[in-house]
Amino acid sequence: MCARSKRNTAIKSDYASYETNLKTDKCIDSPFVVQSCKGNHPSSYYDETNVACSAPLGNTCISCEIRNMSPFNYSFSYKSDWLKEQILARVDVGDGTHNNRAPGIPLEETSIPTPHIHLYREDGYFLAYRIDGVDYSSNESVKFDYYQGYQYLCERLNISGFNNVSPLFEFRPKGKLNLMVSDIDPNEGVEFPNNNDTE
Repeated sequence: MCARSKRNTAIKSDYASYETNLKTDKCIDSPFVVQSCKGNHPSSYYDETNVACSAPLGNTCISCEIRNMSPFNYSFSYKSDWLKEQILARVDVGDGTHNNRAPGIPLEETSIPTPHIHLYREDGYFLAYRIDGVDYSSNESVKFDYYQGYQYLCERLNISGFNNVSPLFEFRPKGKLNLMVSDIDPNEGVEFPNNNDTE
C-alpha cells in the first residue's frame, strides 16, 4: 500500500482564494523566452516571468524547465510566494507517470501518464489530471511539445499577453541552435517513377 501524499494546509484552509486566483484573468509578457542553463542541472534550461492577476494571490510567476533540449520533456509551473511550496499548478510532459496518493481516487485515476496538469484539490492534495483532448492511447500523448503545453496552461489558467497579445513561447538556449527535429516524412504519399522499367 502506497503512503498518502502530504496535504497542503494553506490550500485546505483557504481553497476559495486559490480557486478564485486560478479562474481570474491574468496577464504575462509575450513572448515568454527560456534561454538560461539551469545551474544545478546542466542538461536543463530554466527561466521564469511574472504574472499579473486581477485577484492576486501573492507574487505570481510562470516558470519553465526544459530537459535535454527536448520539446517533449519539460514542465511549466504557475508559482506564488503565498504558498511555502510555491507551485500552484504545473504541467508535466515527458517524465513518465504520476501516482495520485490521496483518499477517494478512482482506480483509473491513481496513475496518470504525461502530459498531465497538477492542481490542488479542496482538501489540500496536489493531484495529477489528464489533459482534455489528448488521446493517451496514441503517439499524440508523447508528441505534446512545449508550444502546446504553454498554450494549454495559459488557456487553463486564463492567461493572456498584455494588451490582448497572444501569450507566445520561445525556447532560445544561449549559445546553442534550437532545432526541432520532425519525424514527418516529407516524401510520404509521393509516388516516384520506377527507373528500372524497360519498354
